[in-house]
Amino acid sequence: MKKANYIIFDCETGGLDPVQNPITQIALITIDNDSLKEINRWETFVKPYDGLEITKGALETTGLKMADINEGMDKKDLVNSLITYFKESSVNNRPENRPVLVGHNVQFDMGFLEYVFNSVGKSSFDFINPTQIDTMALTKMYNQTDKLKLEVCCSEFDIEL
Repeated sequence: MKKANYIIFDCETGGLDPVQNPITQIALITIDNDSLKEINRWETFVKPYDGLEITKGALETTGLKMADINEGMDKKDLVNSLITYFKESSVNNRPENRPVLVGHNVQFDMGFLEYVFNSVGKSSFDFINPTQIDTMALTKMYNQTDKLKLEVCCSEFDIEL
């Protein structure tokens, strides 16, 4: 039986706290578990929601422009699009075969993702596997570097970013 596919994802955010700062951009790439080939990808900017603050520092760090963010999806459309994407990436909708999210410092992004889902009365865990894979934790485990920024970790392992 085929296991769950992987969704590599990353959120850009308006700051460091999902209760105070929104997602500003999200990108996802689905990888087939058997072949490890890309089978889907999707990204979007996200309009500010719930009166949450987008800090100047976050914009400087991410390089995003408010004009792009303001043209993004509203949170309800974002959640509905993510649900569709997660379902399309699922081997079947059995909980053990729902896609596994993979990210760098994945718990940070998951906090933002779950906040936006909860804000429309849903949970992301109804559509994804509750297990995630964190490339930052893997880097720490292999202790290749003390520097844990994604770019540095990729370089350490000769991975094209």
